[in-house]
Amino acid sequence: MMGLEEQAYADLVRATMGNVNPTPPVVPVQLVVYTHSYTAFIGGASDKYSFAPNDLPINIGGRGLGPNRFVGEYFDEFDLSQKKKFKNATIEYYGYEEAYTGMKAGWKKLDAFDNIKKFLEKNPNTQVNIIGHSLGGWNAAGLAAELGKKKICKVNLLITIDPVGTLLSYSALTPVSARIYFREPSPNCNYWVSITCEPKSYDSNDAVADSGGQWRDKPRERANVFYSTKYSHAEFKEMMKEKIFMGQSAEDMMFTQLKKIK
Repeated sequence: MMGLEEQAYADLVRATMGNVNPTPPVVPVQLVVYTHSYTAFIGGASDKYSFAPNDLPINIGGRGLGPNRFVGEYFDEFDLSQKKKFKNATIEYYGYEEAYTGMKAGWKKLDAFDNIKKFLEKNPNTQVNIIGHSLGGWNAAGLAAELGKKKICKVNLLITIDPVGTLLSYSALTPVSARIYFREPSPNCNYWVSITCEPKSYDSNDAVADSGGQWRDKPRERANVFYSTKYSHAEFKEMMKEKIFMGQSAEDMMFTQLKKIK
């Protein structure tokens, strides 16, 4: 015998479709079977290339910054010792500028958007993961948004490590030449992990990050995992390896995704 809710549903179905079925239809879930992975590591402003002294609204003595290779060193270590553990894994290291689709093609040595697009054309069942630090975190989220907007792909895993950009984007009071997405990104991804720094020991790298504006509000609201760390802005590797959620680090979560390639 039907309950009141089931009877009401049956009456609705009978009236609209002429078919009584108190149980809503089951819609099959289409599972994507990935055959390859493409993981983009995006460094911050002075990670891969030098950052000119007028690129930030902060006095750094007339000197350029970097390259410091905070992400670059992690990438080299991953390429040497970890990549071989994962099947059909492709990894690439980009400067934050190379993840910005508004940058003129002639300037960039690499083009993250174009590289991902071409890789997917050859390998359509590719798991795309993007990891970014500092301004590279902001541009990683922007790149994920652009890939979705242009219907290239939905990014699988997005990791933003102490993302920076709120004071250099549309909200900036002083024009700067940082090559980042003008509007706050709304990334299109399956899973988003974001870590922000509230360091125990404040140093010059944290001052530079503050001058660019740490990006916290949207990651706090939208990310699947949002974590506040005591590490300094420069400690990218340490933040990737810190246990932040259910005994896992951001690196662990990345490895879990890469292991899904069969």
